[in-house]
Formats: sequence, structure tokens, C-alpha cells
Amino acid sequence: MSQRDLPPIFETTEDLETRIAHEQDARLRARLHLLLLIRSGQVRSRTQAAKHLVVHRNSVRNWLEAYKRGGLEELLRIGTTGPKPEQKTLPPRVFQTLCERVEGEGFSGYTGAQEWLLKEFGLHVPYRTVHGLIRDRLGARLERARPRHKSRP
Repeated sequence: MSQRDLPPIFETTEDLETRIAHEQDARLRARLHLLLLIRSGQVRSRTQAAKHLVVHRNSVRNWLEAYKRGGLEELLRIGTTGPKPEQKTLPPRVFQTLCERVEGEGFSGYTGAQEWLLKEFGLHVPYRTVHGLIRDRLGARLERARPRHKSRP
């Protein structure tokens, strides 16, 4: 069996139909529907399944890999397929130090905070994450003095 072949489905057609009928979450219903399509022989490839379910073929690949890895239980665990999410927060000690710095001397801007995190802790934190932490979680705004025209006081 090549890697592109569809895996054998161990659940019965009736069991899959019952699960689909009682499933509330549309994401899980689509995954169960994939198994039903394969089990009933309605699709012969991942591409056909993807077109039938109106999802990307890589989603079908990820779902089938999860099914091969751990069966139905692994397939129905949301968050186990696809790429890992990027870091959205900081370790507690680093976040506490950032809070103190923002309240104390502050930063010249979000890029300055980003550079400080790199220099002090060796963390490459995306600009968007730094902005979200300071602006949304801390409720602080890093104001910068803007140049004024000479005629305005």
C-alpha cells in the first residue's frame, strides 16, 4: 500500500451514519463524512474526497494521517492536524519583566520592545505579537512624539 492509497476504514457504514447524524460540530461531521465516503466506495482518491467535501486536499491528507495514527479518536480530536500555531504569548517571567518595563521607562515603539525582547531574552517575537501583548493585554500605548510644523505651537 502506497502512502497515497486510502486507508482501510474499520467503522461500519451504519455506525458512521449514526455518528454524523448526532454530531453537532460541523468540522467533525466533515471528518466523519470523509470516512463514510471512503468506506462506501464513493471516492477513490484524496482529491475526489476533497472536491466532494469542498475542502483542500491537504486537509484530507492531514485527517487521514490522524486516522492512521490513532483511529477515530485521534481524527476527532480538534487541533491535532495541520501546522503548529505560532507562539502567541511569552513565558510568565518574561511577560512580568515586560510589564514592569512598559510601566517604568517604556519603549520608543513596538519595534523597540521587539528588539529589547531579542536582546534581553533571545526571543524572536513577531511584531504583531508584541503589539497585541502591549496594546491589548497591558492596555498601554507606546506613544511617540511626532514632528510638528514650525508654524504650529
